[in-house]
Amino acid sequence: MSPLNDLTADFVRSVLTYDKYNGTLFWRKHPVAKYNRYANKIAGSIDKDGYLRVEFKQNGSRKRYPAHRLIWLIMTGVWPSIDIDHINGIRTDNRWDNLRLATRQQNLQNMKIRPNNTSGFKGVSWSKVANKWKAQIRDGNTNKYLGIFSTREEAYTVWCKAALALHREFARFD
Repeated sequence: MSPLNDLTADFVRSVLTYDKYNGTLFWRKHPVAKYNRYANKIAGSIDKDGYLRVEFKQNGSRKRYPAHRLIWLIMTGVWPSIDIDHINGIRTDNRWDNLRLATRQQNLQNMKIRPNNTSGFKGVSWSKVANKWKAQIRDGNTNKYLGIFSTREEAYTVWCKAALALHREFARFD
């Protein structure tokens, strides 16, 4: 069941169309607009986190939904019970072949390198104690220590092997 009792696959399909090849949602008819002035226009706007969201007004309240979750509802008929992952990491790329179900941990494994990363490599940081580079990886709820290395590149190579083994298709290297 979707978050709003009235937000069913049939309702969403009645007001939106979806082009699965370019990932765009279009209004069929706007649920609020008089005279359907939004018909055939692109639905949604980008939020502060970089995701496309579509707003519905129902039962006197307005709610914005992530477009990728609405697309999952349109395509499968079921509201996703877990995260929807953008395979290429581009939050506005809602092409059907770029979306997949993912647990929260899998979704986090597919994140790009964090902006505050100082080594330039995922899973690699400087050890002040050893005065060398260390590698570690998240395995479930724990950090797994992978070792100390002379170069960032060596540490990253070990991290990449561990990421492939642990995270498989959700491993991301950039």
